[in-house]
Amino acid sequence: PVFPQLSLKENLQIASGKLKRNEFEKRLDKLKQFFPLLTDTSLDVMQAGSLSGGERTQLCVAMSIFREPEFLVLDEPFAGLSPANARLILNILDEYQKSTKATVLLIAQDRQMASDFSLMHYIIRDGKIQQDHVNK
Repeated sequence: PVFPQLSLKENLQIASGKLKRNEFEKRLDKLKQFFPLLTDTSLDVMQAGSLSGGERTQLCVAMSIFREPEFLVLDEPFAGLSPANARLILNILDEYQKSTKATVLLIAQDRQMASDFSLMHYIIRDGKIQQDHVNK
């Protein structure tokens, strides 16, 4: 969820917690490399409530990884996204995982997209693990 009445930067400031200003700016600069939505002009001007579904998902993922968690759980982050936006989010998550070595638990119904991203994946049906697989 985002705060629709706040700007993109204000949403990120809330997600940043108690980071000092210089650390906030440093992490924001890092995120700008990955998120096309986060430009110098859009950060202060755009309100989160004016974003499309794909843009809102980008902001949610940016907020989720802003503090660089070591363990990240994402439940259906691609739901309702176009294939291009889903692939963008997947690429961002892949870069995040590689650069931080964080563990990312991704819950997704799109088996192909999830397995492209993961080192290990499990298929769960009716609450039981049906299959597991390790990607090499």
